[in-house]
Amino acid sequence: MTRTPLMLRYLTGLQPVTANCSAYLQPDGHYGLNNAAVFWTPEGAVLVDTAFDVPRAKTIVDSVTNAARQPSNIAALVLTHDHGDHSYGACAVPTPRVVMSTTSAAALKETAATLSVRIGSLTGDAIPMMETLLADKFDFSQVRYRPATEVFDGEAKFDFCGAELKVLEFQQLHTVSDSIVYSEQERVAATGDLMFADSHIPLFLPASRRWAAAMDRFLKLEVDTFIPGHGRLCNRDDVREHRDYLLWIYDEAERRHKRGMTVDEAADDLIVNLGKYTDFQRADILVNSMDILYREISPDHPKTSYSDGLGMRWRFRMRWSGRLPNLCEPLPLNTRLGGFRTLSALRMLEPAAS
Repeated sequence: MTRTPLMLRYLTGLQPVTANCSAYLQPDGHYGLNNAAVFWTPEGAVLVDTAFDVPRAKTIVDSVTNAARQPSNIAALVLTHDHGDHSYGACAVPTPRVVMSTTSAAALKETAATLSVRIGSLTGDAIPMMETLLADKFDFSQVRYRPATEVFDGEAKFDFCGAELKVLEFQQLHTVSDSIVYSEQERVAATGDLMFADSHIPLFLPASRRWAAAMDRFLKLEVDTFIPGHGRLCNRDDVREHRDYLLWIYDEAERRHKRGMTVDEAADDLIVNLGKYTDFQRADILVNSMDILYREISPDHPKTSYSDGLGMRWRFRMRWSGRLPNLCEPLPLNTRLGGFRTLSALRMLEPAAS
């Protein structure tokens, strides 16, 4: 089996991984710029994840259906979790089959019903943070809720005329439910956001040590290549680094918690003591990581709201912007609010305009 070297140039678009697997990459992997995977089968392409908005999702679909593969249809779409960058573009994928875990499908349905309220509740520093993250990169005006047609719990197997894909669910790690899709024949796994390459890991739940243990389960799979949710292609050494990072950041948070530091103090202290992780992307999420880790260390630590978490991140960014390299993705020179405006106006449950 011919394989493309893992350190292939990190370019936008469909990249070969093996003879029957490709990755659709969206550099530079920052907020909303996720990866998708394609397993080529005798029944058609099986697409794993989509994009944050319809224009980007259509670009992925066009890349897949015009890839000179036969058959050229998309046989199924598997969504690894409910976050919008991986799932909102599902409405633009021409396939009769949409597969999710039962838990993740329910979470996506809830998001569709409550997103406008959640975005409308943003106040103070949360607004410029979200405006900057979205900038003019996305147009959500065409996004509509696409429900799963098939759900599973725990594990599932799918056979596409002899091409077998396995799906493995992990609960309460990155989100309430994250799945990976893998082929033992191709020795490739699409991990969704259970892996990030060369990046600080966004922690949303107090589960860093259990997440690290999940990486050991990854290493037991008959897989050599891992397509992460964001960033370049990864190998087994990258899985180990991902695990080690999760253990490292928990220890760093625990030391600072024992010293009585506040979340902001802990993040400010850590940002100048990152060691081998100094060059990782998304350093501005470290303040949110400290907040979540403090809750993992001490369940009495108060839970931060979505709006307050974004505001916390903005203030951390402003304290350190320009003082350290690689702190965060660059602020756009002329931030247009197209992404934020269209997300604020999004009503996912309304019918699409004709």
